[in-house]
Amino acid sequence: MASRTKPNRSIATAGITCPTGHPNCSAVSFPILYNDIFWQNRAFHIDVKAPGATGTTAGIAQALVTLVPALQQTATGACPADDGAATPTPVSYWDLGFRGDTGPTDHSSTFTLNPQASVLTDITSYPGGGQGFRVNTNSNPSVIRQYCNGSKRPPEAICHDNNTGLAIPCGYNVPPGTNETNVPNPVFNLTANATVDEGNNWVSISWGPLALSVPWAAGGAPLADYSLANNSPAINYILPGGQNGSPVTYAAAPFDDFFGNLRKTNNAVDAGAIEFLGSAVPVVAVTPTTLTFSTVAGTTSAAQILTVSNTGGAAFSGVNIAVSASYARPNGNAGGTCGATLAAASSCTINVVFSPATTASGTVNGTVAITGNNATVTGSPVTLNGTVIPRTFTATVTPTSLAFGTQAAGTTSAALTLTVTNTGNSALTGASFTFGGGTPQPFAHPGTGNGPNGCGGTLAVGASCTYRVTFSPATAATFSRTLTVAYTGATVTGSPVTLTGTGTGLAVVAFTGPANTPLTTGSPNRAVKNGTITVRNTGNANLVLTTAPTITQGSQGVFAITGGTCGINSTLTPAPPNAGSTCTITVRYTPPVAPTVLATSTATITLSDTGAAATTQTYSFNGN
Repeated sequence: MASRTKPNRSIATAGITCPTGHPNCSAVSFPILYNDIFWQNRAFHIDVKAPGATGTTAGIAQALVTLVPALQQTATGACPADDGAATPTPVSYWDLGFRGDTGPTDHSSTFTLNPQASVLTDITSYPGGGQGFRVNTNSNPSVIRQYCNGSKRPPEAICHDNNTGLAIPCGYNVPPGTNETNVPNPVFNLTANATVDEGNNWVSISWGPLALSVPWAAGGAPLADYSLANNSPAINYILPGGQNGSPVTYAAAPFDDFFGNLRKTNNAVDAGAIEFLGSAVPVVAVTPTTLTFSTVAGTTSAAQILTVSNTGGAAFSGVNIAVSASYARPNGNAGGTCGATLAAASSCTINVVFSPATTASGTVNGTVAITGNNATVTGSPVTLNGTVIPRTFTATVTPTSLAFGTQAAGTTSAALTLTVTNTGNSALTGASFTFGGGTPQPFAHPGTGNGPNGCGGTLAVGASCTYRVTFSPATAATFSRTLTVAYTGATVTGSPVTLTGTGTGLAVVAFTGPANTPLTTGSPNRAVKNGTITVRNTGNANLVLTTAPTITQGSQGVFAITGGTCGINSTLTPAPPNAGSTCTITVRYTPPVAPTVLATSTATITLSDTGAAATTQTYSFNGN
């Protein structure tokens, strides 16, 4: 406990350099206030009213002396420390302030103290905290016996023995006219003298007992004992680190307390001047006291964390953690750090997940109960609130149609791709891709090459896969079929997919004409050779040339197309096996100039058509 602090002001002096954090050092001194207890202090002053002033009694010729604010004592007294009576409700408590302030939250002085890691009656103006500091708290420090401000007893007061309950006079006074040699009984070490005022009237003097112990209590119980009770929240309030650590104030705390007892043997310091020396016990609490979950039926939620803290001076042993059904603590490291024992001045974690059954619905509540051998855990059991989200099984297929255009009968198209996406909140299983819509069925899945997300039997939530389709018409016809995409119990939007394509006939080219034509040898004037190539369509579809025929050059001489009926847009109708329409290509070969030795020279004729990609024919000319 501490009294109201009034640091002295001084006159500002030019040229003073204030230390860091004390910009007003020339006007006021700021004490360091670390690890203190300021609890239920009160401020009073004496008010003297002149005769006849408001509040005085008519006919009284002398001034009245009044204590402001009034003590507001109850009938049995103001302090439970005296005889167990209830504590009165004062006008206000006022722990800290500067001269010039008018109340606990008024700072008319323009200065405000800065207590840290302390216990205060009112923390409105003094929250504390910050880097290296623990916040202040307004929890009752629970000292053994609290001293009470103000007069202890009026002269006529009657107290009661705590053991027997008997009434005992406990007022102390010097009645008017008492000779100063008639001292009160029992004898105090301080005696008041009777006196008279200017009108020779006796002045009644009263005071409370000034002894260190309660005179009427058996065993000489102390009037005030600011040692911490076993359950005091001030015990181990200052820690060197961790979630609630206060390393700055811990380092500043002395190594021994008011009575010389060591303070830091358990790596913690109590708030106040007296270190708790009672039997070391664990003081255990869990936070938060409620966890709220929301997850899909049949799935497991993300873990939420409980923190168990032991701020006491002994280990918490035999720790048992019981979690309700539908909730669980994962195994191993995933379950948190709490084990069978929690050391003093330490904390651990418990991870909790929500796993409602696939048939669950609505709200599922539960608890996490934490128990041990040597302490009750504050905040346990923790309340668990879980909302079950119904399962949904949905998917989409895009696009909703595949158009393959025309494809030569007997050939296979390039693959087109569908994308299937799981849009529900549950995994999809039992995938099926069924081609339908009639026979024959020219559409198919190639079976391989579905890409990195190829569609298998299952599809995870939010995942997509691709499915490939090809078109292989056997005849020249138009086809319209379907592909149905399905998963067990799921609604698939975009299915069935429409598949369309047109099969065309196959143009087959046959070439006839000069080949392996011998050339004259030994003559310096070699003759130019001409030949005609006949092109015939022996297939079952029109052959439409998209370009004029082309010819490559050989290793010797010059080849050239000099004429014929085959040209751009030439159409050869089918008439299998040999009666199809024809066109011709005239080829000229000019041998090289002597004395070049003639050898075999080969040229290549190339035809391009709409039905059969590229068709080529090779012709050879021989020479010696």
